[in-house]
Amino acid sequence: MRSEITEFADLSAALIDLRRLACLIAVPLRLPIRGNCMLPLFRNGDAALAVPVAPHEIRIGDVLVVSLDGYHVMHRCRAIIANGRGLEFITCGDARLRADPPVPATSVCGRVIARERDGSTVFLDGWRFATVRCAARLPCRVTFMALRLLKRLRRSVTAASRSLCRLRSDPRKGVGA
Repeated sequence: MRSEITEFADLSAALIDLRRLACLIAVPLRLPIRGNCMLPLFRNGDAALAVPVAPHEIRIGDVLVVSLDGYHVMHRCRAIIANGRGLEFITCGDARLRADPPVPATSVCGRVIARERDGSTVFLDGWRFATVRCAARLPCRVTFMALRLLKRLRRSVTAASRSLCRLRSDPRKGVGA
C-alpha cells in the first residue's frame, strides 16, 4: 500500500513538471469545455487548445483562460485596464449579458488558439474570426443581441432556400405557374 501511494505521488509530481515544461515551450494544452457561455463559437463537449501568453500580448477579442474563484473559465477579453496594480482584463462569455469583474494579469492562464469539435480542429485566426474580434469591442448585451439576430437570419435564409428547392423539384408547382 505504501509503495502505491509513493508511485502515485511520483506520477503527480511528474505531471506537474510536464505542465510546467509545456508552459515553457508553449505546447498547447487541450482543455475540455463544459457549459454554453461561449456559444456559438464553443459548445458543451468541445475542446479548446490554449497556450501560455504574456499579459502585454493580450488583445481585445482574444479568448482567454482565466482563474476565477478557483475555477478555470474561458471568456473573451472585452477591455484592458492599465492601473497602479498592473494590467487587468474585463472578460465576458459570448453568450452572457454581463461582464466578469476585472481579472488581474496574474490570473490569466493562457490564450485559446483553436477549437476541436467532432475530430476537426479550427484555429482562431484569419479572416473568419475578424468579425468576432470586432464584435468583442461592443458591450456584451449588444454582442448577444447581434448573435441572436444572425442566428435568426441564417435560419430564415435556410428555410427560404429549402422552400425554393421544393418548388423547383415539384413539377406540379412549377415556378411562374
